[in-house]
Amino acid sequence: RKVKIPATWVFSSFTEAEAEQDNIQFPVVIKDPYGYSSLGLMQAADKEEFLKNVKLHFEHALPGVETIVQSKVVALREARVTYIEGRPFHAYWRIRKSLDSASAASNLGGYQDFDFPMQDIAPYVAEFANQTGIPVGGVDFIWEAADADVKTTPYTLEVSPTSDINPPAPPSWHKTYKEFKKTKGYRRAFLQVRRLWTDLMTLAVIDKYRRERKDLFVDIDNVVALSMERVRRCKGNKKAYTAAEVMQDKPVPGAAEALRRLREHYFIRFLTARGSYEDPFNVTQTWLDLKGFEYDELIVVDGPESKVAHLSADSILVDDFTLGHEKEEPSINQKFIDQLTSAGLPFIQFPLGGSWDE
Repeated sequence: RKVKIPATWVFSSFTEAEAEQDNIQFPVVIKDPYGYSSLGLMQAADKEEFLKNVKLHFEHALPGVETIVQSKVVALREARVTYIEGRPFHAYWRIRKSLDSASAASNLGGYQDFDFPMQDIAPYVAEFANQTGIPVGGVDFIWEAADADVKTTPYTLEVSPTSDINPPAPPSWHKTYKEFKKTKGYRRAFLQVRRLWTDLMTLAVIDKYRRERKDLFVDIDNVVALSMERVRRCKGNKKAYTAAEVMQDKPVPGAAEALRRLREHYFIRFLTARGSYEDPFNVTQTWLDLKGFEYDELIVVDGPESKVAHLSADSILVDDFTLGHEKEEPSINQKFIDQLTSAGLPFIQFPLGGSWDE
């Protein structure tokens, strides 16, 4: 489905509008493209009123400002939905004073009904945001049916990436919404909903940032630390895994700088099977920091196969996949490789004894 809008014309001059008058589908609404709160909004029921009001627009408009003309969708109710990343978080009905009203704005006598089925319209709002490429905004929808089904495709009247959010009036309020806006209670309610909007915007930005960057899980032993030298020096006994010995490890050439560059595009998460090491998390963290590694997370698990729980189809694991480093010829951990392959988990095998500079 494409975004459904009323028949629309954009004119850059009165002459253009005059030439097109026979093709206009009346009644129409005449809009200033930079207007707000329905200020400057006009209507026309026929050619004569159309030409008069379009002329009036261009007489008062700044040079270069067009006018938007839309066929009027005749209905009492329209919906204002505010959304972030395609997810609605605030919505209400805007109800026109009468069918003759140009809009349902409160300064034109309209009023609000905050009993709105936001969950029902959520799928279409997500579709609308995707189709228009406008991830954040306040949008006005309208349906021709008197008893609108918000699950059906509405007409879109306008959308603004920035717009004020009208908070609901208290249940005891029985005057017009325009009058409510002049009270202290309105100011408090307005600030409260704006704070909510700000909080959700912040979360949306963080979420978008996280979704745009994949997780790069990186093993430590023999991938960023020359651990095999330590294991062979200690002949594979328990001394090889003490803090004093681990802290002597040298970094794999080029590892810190390579991961620093990769961190511009990935979340760098060290994932290491050091369960048998002395104080594995703190010792490993200290070593990484002393060697100048920049990363987002350090995860320590007991054994290689325990790494699987942290991986996904969208992540990448860099691992040497070797065992028995105290031996002259270490072996490949084929069981772990097969486990990743069967689960569809992407990985890159780092060559034992290799360099990140290669």
